[in-house]
Amino acid sequence: MKRQVFGTFQFETENVGFTCEKYGADRLMWSSDYPHTDSPWPRSKEFIAQWIDTIDEAEKYKVIGGNAAELYHVS
Repeated sequence: MKRQVFGTFQFETENVGFTCEKYGADRLMWSSDYPHTDSPWPRSKEFIAQWIDTIDEAEKYKVIGGNAAELYHVS
């Protein structure tokens, strides 16, 4: 799991800290599901603020976009 699986979440925020601890923040990515109407956009930053305090700054960077950028080779 830790080597080959990336997990995403959109609204399930209660266990972000636990999931980062168990599997590592480098395998977790937040998804806004934009442009679908059931996404938290345009209040994405507010939504992230609800759960982001459960992980540290380095993990936050990875989960919010760093992991996706690395996985898809986007700089």
